[in-house]
Amino acid sequence: MPLRLWLYGLLNRYRQRGALEHPYLLPYARYGYWGKYPFGWAIPGREVYPSMTRYRPRLIVTQSDAHHEHILAATVQGQSPWPIVWTRRILQMPQLEESTALDLLRLLLEVGAISGLFKKLYQEGLKVFYAIASDAAILYPEGVSLLCSASARLLVRPPEEALLWDSAPSLEYAAHHGRYVRQASTRRQRYYQDRYRKGALRRVVAQEHTGLLSTDERESIEGRFAKMAQADDPNILTCTSTLEMGIDIGALSSTMLCSIPPHTANYL
Repeated sequence: MPLRLWLYGLLNRYRQRGALEHPYLLPYARYGYWGKYPFGWAIPGREVYPSMTRYRPRLIVTQSDAHHEHILAATVQGQSPWPIVWTRRILQMPQLEESTALDLLRLLLEVGAISGLFKKLYQEGLKVFYAIASDAAILYPEGVSLLCSASARLLVRPPEEALLWDSAPSLEYAAHHGRYVRQASTRRQRYYQDRYRKGALRRVVAQEHTGLLSTDERESIEGRFAKMAQADDPNILTCTSTLEMGIDIGALSSTMLCSIPPHTANYL
């Protein structure tokens, strides 16, 4: 069971960081392209999500990389990386040699790629980019919430897997003595669970439409707002009177006015 939890813990961490196989990740691994990067560069029909921020995906790599997860990193200045800490903690072997832990992680990548658990996206010399294979991913409709006793952070796992996490060591780096205990979902959590199950969610993409923009910018926003052909086209506009006249608003689902217009004609 410890080895199974060790694997589950690694998969959970890298899944949360975005290392789940997707067609967009191949050019990201090869060229570093993500979203509209470099500036102005985009693929028609491509959803730009997440943006080029700290929330962009982090792939599994075998050498140091500022933008990705170095799974084979060694201890530096007494600071052990998470994979080694997790390996020692879950196997209950605090004195496990670092070289042995790294060999185990390296073997996991090699065997995982052969078995179909991991997908090798790109290799540049000794540096290899991996992702969790999409074919190996399973989506569960239900989840069990487990609370870390030390950090109070939640871990949500499928019902059968959750049985293994009862009283298991925490995944949190600094929670050395933390253990997982079951936690009932709050009313707020149940509300969003129901919304997700119904598919009654829509991503908000907001843009400003003001006289401070150039004509080309304003016309581009208007066209994208009217057509909404791409997933990242604006579906909410905050406007001054620049959008007041000459625009077909028949398809709008709702409008909101801030403050009272000075004249009846302005309001209409």
